[in-house]
Amino acid sequence: MRFEKTSGENVLQRANKEDKPIFLYAFTPACRQMEKEVFTNSEAVGNYNSPFLNYNINIEDDSEGEALAAKYDIVAYPSYLFFDRKGTLLHQNGSFKSASDFIPEGKNCA
Repeated sequence: MRFEKTSGENVLQRANKEDKPIFLYAFTPACRQMEKEVFTNSEAVGNYNSPFLNYNINIEDDSEGEALAAKYDIVAYPSYLFFDRKGTLLHQNGSFKSASDFIPEGKNCA
């Protein structure tokens, strides 16, 4: 999957301009299974790269991550947060998901 390499504020501005929802992948260094097994799945890539602006953040390595974890009460990692183009949280959950469980979640939030 393609993740934006910028700040959350810039992703929000771009999402609003492009009228796209945002998928936020919040992780810690110990949570790499999604990256290895799901974010490389061609069907998952196709279902997330087109409709969403994808943004990832290491919760442990970034002050923005710490603020997000506190604001959205993120306690399970990895966590997945889906926002509309204006930054309103639509859906949130966490823990490892297989591609077959992860793909429909994005379809329901796009």
